[in-house]
Amino acid sequence: MSFLLFSIASSIILYFFTKSYLYFSLIFLGIYYFKKDNLKLQSLLSLTLILMIALAFFSTIRGYEPKGLILLLIATFSSILYDILKKPIWSIPFFSLLGISISMIGSIKYGNLGYFFGLLIIPIFLREFRKRGEKS
Repeated sequence: MSFLLFSIASSIILYFFTKSYLYFSLIFLGIYYFKKDNLKLQSLLSLTLILMIALAFFSTIRGYEPKGLILLLIATFSSILYDILKKPIWSIPFFSLLGISISMIGSIKYGNLGYFFGLLIIPIFLREFRKRGEKS
């Protein structure tokens, strides 16, 4: 229930900062995870939503283009594939889109060196891939 409320609040905040109705689709993500109780993905997606809100907020204040915001939105919806199919191979789209969007966010402040921030997602991906691989 808390993730549903958080996704509703996130979609309203993201609409306020970006003026794009596309972010109201996060409510459907909250409804999906309200029916499916996957706390691990909900916590990871909550961090992704916080990152989206922070990126939209700081891009509004500082006046730059929020690169990577749409990719974060696509990554949150690719987590549904990861949740439905329960195979470790389906975590690749989620974590790769998350890594690419983090790289784009890092490039805003640090230029070409910021693209390496997306590589920080690799240890998390390998840990999840190993855990899901052992369960299957």
